[in-house]
Amino acid sequence: MSDSSLSVTPVAPDPFFILLTLRRKAKTYRVEAVVDLPAPLFLASDFLGLLKPAMIGGVAVHVVLPDFSKSGNETVLHPRARVDWITSFAKKDAEDNPRWPFGEVYGWGDERELSATRLLVLPKGRLTLSEARNLHGAAEGWVQLLETWIEVVARTDLRRERIKEDKSGQFAYVWGDRGKAPGKLLKGEHVITLNLDELLLAISPWQWGRILAKTSEGARPPEAHVFLRDARRARNVGLYRRSVLD
Repeated sequence: MSDSSLSVTPVAPDPFFILLTLRRKAKTYRVEAVVDLPAPLFLASDFLGLLKPAMIGGVAVHVVLPDFSKSGNETVLHPRARVDWITSFAKKDAEDNPRWPFGEVYGWGDERELSATRLLVLPKGRLTLSEARNLHGAAEGWVQLLETWIEVVARTDLRRERIKEDKSGQFAYVWGDRGKAPGKLLKGEHVITLNLDELLLAISPWQWGRILAKTSEGARPPEAHVFLRDARRARNVGLYRRSVLD
């Protein structure tokens, strides 16, 4: 057998194979993220610490709601979280609630209710720098779409999470009994605040998972449902004509 019969014809390299090889060699990092919610989510006790899959910026992640100790005095994040987010936010300038950066819990046992203000985002695997940037860049739009889905499914207006009314001091009067002398009405000098909490969101953990899935797909709710959401929002701010038109 001659040497010529053993010759091999050169084959052009497959660009796709080269791309995969480069991706395998790219350096990866452990990444965690936190996203601010546009308004607090008022949820039942079965949402405490709830973990659900999602996709943000093409990155597969787990979205985790905060949990709390039995006493309710301490925020408990998922065991996979390695960053001390609680301390980090507590030291942040202009932080709204340094003690409770992820929200608060009310009540006891099965009657506990959660007010979530942030979501913990844990990628399912290590990320390249490019993937981490994609996650960061897509987060804002993802949260806005999440808000739309929550409002449509729960039939609520998240931006009207609380009804708050401040009454100035001249509307508060105190009557003081001075024995034989006639009592006297004293004008109040303090502000009286009426703060009525919103009812719990009318969604289940299963619906929460579906909301995250639809948001991850980039799908928007049917237009008719979005119009109804807009009408509720307009009504809540006193734009009744706009509400009727929507």
